Amino acid sequence: MKISSVVENNLCVSCGICAGVCPKKCIVGTFEGGSYLPTIDENFCVNCGLCHKVCPGKSADYTACTEDIFFGAATKCLAAQTKDKAILAQSASGGVVTTLIKNLLRDKIYDAAFLVDSYNHDAETFTNLYTAESDFTSTPKSRYVTINQSRAVSYMLEHRDAKLILVGSSCFVQGILNVIAHFKLNRENYFLAGLFCDKTMNYNVWDYFKTFGAEKLFFRTKEQSGWPGNVGLERQGRKIFLPRQVRMQMKDFFCVERCHYCLDKLNQFADISFGDNYCETPLPAQMDKKSGTSCLIIRTARGAKIFDRYGEDFLTHELAAEEIYKSQNIDARKANYIFGEYKSAQIGYLINKVPPEIAHGLYENPNHARQYESLLAKQKMGREKFFPKVAVEIWSKQLHATPSAGKSRRQ
Repeated sequence: MKISSVVENNLCVSCGICAGVCPKKCIVGTFEGGSYLPTIDENFCVNCGLCHKVCPGKSADYTACTEDIFFGAATKCLAAQTKDKAILAQSASGGVVTTLIKNLLRDKIYDAAFLVDSYNHDAETFTNLYTAESDFTSTPKSRYVTINQSRAVSYMLEHRDAKLILVGSSCFVQGILNVIAHFKLNRENYFLAGLFCDKTMNYNVWDYFKTFGAEKLFFRTKEQSGWPGNVGLERQGRKIFLPRQVRMQMKDFFCVERCHYCLDKLNQFADISFGDNYCETPLPAQMDKKSGTSCLIIRTARGAKIFDRYGEDFLTHELAAEEIYKSQNIDARKANYIFGEYKSAQIGYLINKVPPEIAHGLYENPNHARQYESLLAKQKMGREKFFPKVAVEIWSKQLHATPSAGKSRRQ
């Protein structure tokens, strides 16, 4: 089997892991329908099948989960905010990820990190290598487009003893664990910083915003009104801000299809999962909620050790797992399981492998089929660049939104 079968089934997440493991480096991204899809140069392919073996898009296995498959294991849940005011101002929420990475590299606990540093998406966005000496100015804030991590994977295989920090969405983390297992890498060498993820978008979203004249796109910026931030565009040195609800509403049009089947919003296989703190638990007075706080789920002993080492660099407040579950609307992922069942029936194998007792408790309801068809129809509009229709859908909802719409829990 090759990665081409994943692409043909519309399950590719454009993570680049397949290209990173290819021994002949004969996989490149071909732009189609807004996505950079892996294409194999058959003149050099040796049919090793590695690209398919490590792919996180083809399926996800939750059968070994002993906890809630939608939440995962947790040793501690926290609201946190960096004490570094400069990082806090630059960040999308609490600045915790950037602060941890800089400290870990400074103290040589890890050798390097692979991070995104672009706000322009005219070409495919890759992660780049960062060390203690690097300038981190362009690394904060959220990117909601698919990110190519092939450079990180290639580096892992070429420098097997390197200690690396890897940051990404749940599908990336699952793919990295596939790489570690298949190539028998030392799991202790990698700190996996997982990001909460509620759909990743293809690059047509960038073309959509270019119709506004955008030269840079900030999916989340606190510059205008504080956390949780609005959409920010920059053109000819001038900044334009759009309501954050626009970002949420466009996801159905521009997300990759695989996102409709994902069960893992909270990145349960990471060492620490990071996201926005939408919990209603009152925070201590010294934590400035308008500046943003991060929600942390510390999942492994490695993650706990890292955060304990630098605990003094953060303001923290303990959260209940149940409140995170509710505030992140995790119950909505149960519909994704049903959508995955529809897709599995089409392609002939299971996309989501879950314990039988869990599967028996997830029931289809009469609305699921209609919802699924609606999502695929919206996605087709975005993929084929029917921007006028997309704009009508998004802005008509925005114009008729009630004031309570600003309290959305989605990312």
